[in-house]
Amino acid sequence: MKNNTISALMNFIDNSPSPYHAVKSAVELLKKKNFTELHEEKIWKNLETGSYYVIRQGGSLIAFNYKKGNNSYRMIGAHTDSPCLKVRPNGSYLKAGQHQMVGVEVYGGVILSSWFDRDLSFAGRVFSRNKKGKLQSNLIDIKEKVAVVPSLAIHLNRECNQNRTINPQLEMSPLLSLNPKEKLEDLLMDYLPKETSEVISFDLSFYDTQKGSLVGSRGEFLMS
Repeated sequence: MKNNTISALMNFIDNSPSPYHAVKSAVELLKKKNFTELHEEKIWKNLETGSYYVIRQGGSLIAFNYKKGNNSYRMIGAHTDSPCLKVRPNGSYLKAGQHQMVGVEVYGGVILSSWFDRDLSFAGRVFSRNKKGKLQSNLIDIKEKVAVVPSLAIHLNRECNQNRTINPQLEMSPLLSLNPKEKLEDLLMDYLPKETSEVISFDLSFYDTQKGSLVGSRGEFLMS
């Protein structure tokens, strides 16, 4: 049975598919607790007793409670990233003439076999240029099921259940489309502001679109 804490945790994870989204989700929670944002490039003089946070490069967050005159501190650390398949720069390529694939780099301690045959989307940060030539940064989450890392049919690989070795360079690229002209960069344009003229670079990760859930006869296991 779901309680409010578990529901909040599941919502946080579902809404945080990249480090940048994790920071955004955390900041929303901090603001509800009256935390005030500080900026690293400014000098912090005469801080009053209170709660503050700092965002570093969009993907890192430092939050703290400050009491004037108190020189002691306690620290708790956590990570905003997760093991995943990160999209390579200029990663789109064709396979067998018409299969539009996305080249990826395995990031962190990924259990490779768990990524096969999943409904995948991707999220992260995109740097682009608008029609006036101005650079802009956009946080995006496609949300839709747009890719899959397909398994080879068992009758073409009879040994797949025995001592399987997965080559991440050859086997982990998600299949995006059967349209040879539909590259990932083209898909991105549909999720960027209308005044965007071109994509410059990005930091994107694929993620499993299946939402968090409680499993077990009494819902005692959180799967996410």
